Amino acid sequence: MPIVRGGRGNYGEAVGILTLDTIFPRIPGDVGNATTFDFPVRFAVVRGASPRRVVHEQDPALLKPFIEAAQELEAAGCRAITTTCGFLALFQQEMAAAVGVPMFTSSLMQMPIVQRMLRPDQVIGVLTAHSDALNPRVLAAVGAEGVPHVVGGSQDAPDFYNVFVQNRDWI
Repeated sequence: MPIVRGGRGNYGEAVGILTLDTIFPRIPGDVGNATTFDFPVRFAVVRGASPRRVVHEQDPALLKPFIEAAQELEAAGCRAITTTCGFLALFQQEMAAAVGVPMFTSSLMQMPIVQRMLRPDQVIGVLTAHSDALNPRVLAAVGAEGVPHVVGGSQDAPDFYNVFVQNRDWI
């Protein structure tokens, strides 16, 4: 049995990251900045997937290009794939079914696990790009529809919202 298979141009990028098609700066600490990680990652930009189309429109036409990009990351050797936007939770089931590696579309996937760690009187706090866009469909897509939570949206923080949701090219 081979130790390493050939056929790829790059090796050692175990984690693939699907990014939205953005122009805003990705500072260290952002999942879209490679310096955030102390190991190599591989990015794939999904062209046309603007923050508006993903967050506000929740455009189902984006599913196909996200699946294709995930399959490309898998073919490039990535052994797990994630995204830069939690609203891609809407595509979790379809994307996971389309690749043969673990697929993590959203940190919202952690809500059911975290709930089990809390006392019954505690709730989960969710910070999101826009609280109105975090609707029951998004939560249901990751099994979090019945999880008690409170939401804070960045629409009330114009410095954040204008950069990361309105896609401004400077901070």
